[in-house]
Amino acid sequence: MANASNISNSLKRKVSADEDRLDKLAKLAKMNQTNAVTVKLGDNPKGFRIVHRDIICSQSAYLKRVLIGQSEDRAKIDLRVEEIPLAHFDLYLEWLYTRRSTSLDKAVTSIAKVNADKPDKGCTSSEHLDHRTFHVLVDIWLVGDLLQDTKFQDQIIRAIFRIPHELRTLATKCAALRSVMLNTPDQGSKLRRACLDLMECRVVIGDVDDLEMEDWTKDIVVLLMKRLGTLVAQGDVPRDETYVEEDSAAVEDLS
Repeated sequence: MANASNISNSLKRKVSADEDRLDKLAKLAKMNQTNAVTVKLGDNPKGFRIVHRDIICSQSAYLKRVLIGQSEDRAKIDLRVEEIPLAHFDLYLEWLYTRRSTSLDKAVTSIAKVNADKPDKGCTSSEHLDHRTFHVLVDIWLVGDLLQDTKFQDQIIRAIFRIPHELRTLATKCAALRSVMLNTPDQGSKLRRACLDLMECRVVIGDVDDLEMEDWTKDIVVLLMKRLGTLVAQGDVPRDETYVEEDSAAVEDLS
């Protein structure tokens, strides 16, 4: 049962989140030509979104750096983000405005369902919705990586760990998915650590074949051997780590 302190902290976070949403609505109501940013994604003429400058820069170090040199008295500010699909950027904006994990989960599942008829990176398991969801989550994590928004990435890690453990573990069998998780992020990334833990679980129960190991990099093999050596010495089994701290506040002040 949750103690009084935890309940109090949860209520404070809810109040803070509600105040943040009201603050953002007030900002949007006052949006005009001088504080509006047009974000263009790709070459599609309809592939753009108009957002409030303060909100879009509230967490993304990349967008803040790009816009810092733009004069606030300009009639219109255009920003091009070619690498991010429109659906993924919409998901990012929805989370930025609402901060609701349930909305994030529904949006990810919706994208995964849309991808049902599309070839998914040559993955033989892509017919399964849960597996496609993993692909979407990793792709969205990389959006956070591009935008340099670590708080958003923390939410994606939480979303990954809301998926049942067995499904998370099986996802590391996918060569394309494992490659993104292990090679694209930097070696100290939370996503990489999460993937290593899941792979470690599979190694312990003997659910790894020789063909799969051929595409493991040397550093991955060394790390897993060190982990397994420690487990054998301690007589322990791998468990999921907690990769993110509890939010002390729902969102930073945008004023």
